[in-house]
Amino acid sequence: MNKILVSLLGAVAVLGASIMMLSAGSSKAADITFIGRGIVKSGGDANSINVYWTYVPSSVERIQGIRSDVTLSGAIKYVWTVNSSGVLVKTKTASKPTPEKEVVVRGTLRSDDRVTASWVVTNYRQFKVTGKIQGVTLDSGKTDEGWVTVNGSTSIFRNVLPAKDFKTAKVVAKDMLIRVNGITKVTALGKSKRLDEVTGVQQNVTVEGEVQNEDHWVASQFNER
Repeated sequence: MNKILVSLLGAVAVLGASIMMLSAGSSKAADITFIGRGIVKSGGDANSINVYWTYVPSSVERIQGIRSDVTLSGAIKYVWTVNSSGVLVKTKTASKPTPEKEVVVRGTLRSDDRVTASWVVTNYRQFKVTGKIQGVTLDSGKTDEGWVTVNGSTSIFRNVLPAKDFKTAKVVAKDMLIRVNGITKVTALGKSKRLDEVTGVQQNVTVEGEVQNEDHWVASQFNER
């Protein structure tokens, strides 16, 4: 192989490598608009929130499963509320989402992995679960705080009409842990009880509350039926 051909091949290789490097850099440098879902974490400032991304499209998969700052200064903010007819409606709000709430964001991912949102919606995650109690675990030294295990039979959005299923794949025919804290209202046939008085295994129960963080079920009401 002559020297001229070797030189040409070397030049082509260098040019190809340079193009690949430029292409890789430009893919991250480009601003990408997307819709994603995540959990609000502590952090941010008056005009931003910190989001742990639980679902994003493949175009921005580099932020899947990590936290990034989301700028809200120009964003429209919404919450889901239940109106007087029991129907979920999306309502504008001036308040930014709070930690451990789930949000859906439409935004633009920047090269520094910050996101500038055009709108953000705080998801409604209130639930009503029916099922059979499988057991109770009290916190050490507590009579009204701990965990209940419930094998679910139904799960719907709380107070929403017409009834809509809520995370049934994680509830129906599954043993699920639900947190009972010091402010949970615990009753049996309408009469107030402490959590340490709940002993009936396979007793029918109804639990109402809210999902916090990614999958942390917290009861506001727990009733043996």
